[in-house]
Amino acid sequence: MMTLVNRLITMGEAGAYHADLLRRFADQYAPDVRARLEVAQFITARDYLTGQRLRGELAREMALVMQTFDAIATPTMPIPAPRIGQQRWRYPDGQEEAVQEAMIRFVAPFSVSGQPALSVPCGFTPHGLPVGLQLVGRPFEERTILRIGAAYEAATPWHTQHP
Repeated sequence: MMTLVNRLITMGEAGAYHADLLRRFADQYAPDVRARLEVAQFITARDYLTGQRLRGELAREMALVMQTFDAIATPTMPIPAPRIGQQRWRYPDGQEEAVQEAMIRFVAPFSVSGQPALSVPCGFTPHGLPVGLQLVGRPFEERTILRIGAAYEAATPWHTQHP
């Protein structure tokens, strides 16, 4: 549900922000970005307000979870870095997912709930693609997340290595 809420809000806001620019300079947008912004024009005020209402509910739920923890660590993405223009990702079990959806699945919940998040390098796939560790904190606790990220980088070499 968080991905849906994220889409309603971000597409509604992006569509409103880019509406005039898109009318005047559509040819200067990348085709995939232009397509998303054109679809965003169909997000209604009702959809947007529903997204904002659900955002509040989800933020309250996450605040309850965060009463127990100073931070949460998750993968930044469920897939390695995709190739430019790659549209689909096939998992080892044969299931497929749109790359665009996979790229936001682990970050959208915290964007929706308003929690600070930081991605730090934490390794490489067997094919040499970078892997990120996402650190998430309580709202307005950016300092805690930055301190944890700095401590992690001080204790590991990943930030000094390149694909």
